Amino acid sequence: YVGAIAIEAKSIPPPWVGKNLPLEPVKGLWKFLRQCGRTLTNECGQVVYDYIFYVRDDITRDCCNKLMKMGEKCNRAAAYALSHVIKFKRWRGNIFERSVEAYNICLKGNGSRQVPKPRVHH
Repeated sequence: YVGAIAIEAKSIPPPWVGKNLPLEPVKGLWKFLRQCGRTLTNECGQVVYDYIFYVRDDITRDCCNKLMKMGEKCNRAAAYALSHVIKFKRWRGNIFERSVEAYNICLKGNGSRQVPKPRVHH
């Protein structure tokens, strides 16, 4: 979902590198997310992103394991950063609530056995 933030923000090329990052809502946030978000992978980041915005599928066990390894602090930081992308400001509360919900599903060991479906980006 760190990578998905980058895809949606359009100005943040994955994995959070480049010249056109939006202003940091909190000093040091981009560096922190670059480090902690590596664990999640772009594929699982997309699964979490889909869960937050589209409530598409359950989060897979594999992605849950990666989300747990990434950690709660990084998950909350990613939700915070995503909610500060201008295009998502009106969903700020939902973004945070759904990201915590996704983390808690994984924390309880309730990830699904399915493999994430590949998505085509336009």
